[in-house]
Amino acid sequence: MAKVIAVLYLDPVDGYPKTYARDDIPKITKYPDGQTAPMPNAIDFKPGELLGSVSGELGLRKFLEKAGHTLVVTSSKDGKDSVLDKELPDAEIVISQPFWPAYMTKERIDKAKKLKLIITAGKASPAEGSRERAWAHVPSKCGICGQSLRCGHHQCSATS
Repeated sequence: MAKVIAVLYLDPVDGYPKTYARDDIPKITKYPDGQTAPMPNAIDFKPGELLGSVSGELGLRKFLEKAGHTLVVTSSKDGKDSVLDKELPDAEIVISQPFWPAYMTKERIDKAKKLKLIITAGKASPAEGSRERAWAHVPSKCGICGQSLRCGHHQCSATS
């Protein structure tokens, strides 16, 4: 099974808010053009919870571990002693965020012999200047459905 590394923001220093402006979020079933919106089979978090930092784990831990995968979550991404660099050699997927990027340099990709997918969770940052050079070492097609991974907009429908 796969090892997934999620490099995420540190948790808020003062903790998460005790209350939020809303008690729920709207349920979207269709887009304005009539296309059906993706519907997950299950979720293991309350919609509206903040999931984008270390303790939120993007809401992925239970989902991935139930499927037999390993999830490593860290904010440690800089330097050769970082958790990211220590975990990379056997990682298949790396997820990071635009404003807390895990820069996947050629050196890091060369170290990650099993790497199949790099995901930026959110809108991509133009600061990822090494991306074009790094892409040369990553498969160009999804191993599940065969679609292109290099467009940056791939969503594999075969996993639901």
